[in-house]
Amino acid sequence: MHRRSFVAILLACAALALGLRSQDGGVAADPAARVAKAIADCKAFAGEPKSAQLRRALVWLGEIDHPEATQYLRQELLAAGDTALAAVVLEAIAKVARPDLLPDLTKVLERATAPMPARIAAADAILRLGDRSMDAVLVMAAAPDTAVAPAQRDAAITALIGSGLDRAHRGLAPLLLEGPMPARLALLRRMENVHGVAPVSAARIKLVLEGDLETAAVAWRQLAAEKHERAKALTVDVLERVVGDPRPAIAAELIGGLVRVRDEDF
Repeated sequence: MHRRSFVAILLACAALALGLRSQDGGVAADPAARVAKAIADCKAFAGEPKSAQLRRALVWLGEIDHPEATQYLRQELLAAGDTALAAVVLEAIAKVARPDLLPDLTKVLERATAPMPARIAAADAILRLGDRSMDAVLVMAAAPDTAVAPAQRDAAITALIGSGLDRAHRGLAPLLLEGPMPARLALLRRMENVHGVAPVSAARIKLVLEGDLETAAVAWRQLAAEKHERAKALTVDVLERVVGDPRPAIAAELIGGLVRVRDEDF
């Protein structure tokens, strides 16, 4: 191909790309235009609260850090009330830190009539607002029934575990060593997939040594699952406490641990 012809083709392609960008990309380049387009999409599907299109439109809007986006999402949250749509709106809100909405998020988390998915989503959105907000959620997770409703505390714990945030998991670790053993066992089971967090692993080791047989077995199996260096050594501590035939639930934990430890001596 002649050099001039090749250059001409390149220039034509560049002009076409710029033209397309001016038509479509201009919206992405202008935050206000992007917000207006996202809000228009949300309104277009407003009458279909269960539609996937509305969910996508809200998520797209939630990814925009702009005052108008925040204000529209607040209006949608208030309009959603205690319906299933509230959780979708809250998930969109959580895409960007929106400190102005902290009072609204807290109201959802505390409201007894709010569905659990919405309360969990509200707690998750609060977690995204920074360390102070996370500390407030951790306080809820540790509070007694006299101070915080059980459902509110449950939503806070669920959001903290599901956040995948190291600081959130570290903050929950002390709760594994406080209170009655059944509650500690329940939290331990909920933190099944939390691996590689030193305070959580340390709490598991202590539960192997000090917990009842079921709690010890669960903590030991979890240590083995995360391939902790102490798991194999702690096997004897667990097995020597087994007297007679263990209950099926405990037997399942013991088998699960032994399979992961993979030591012929056991």
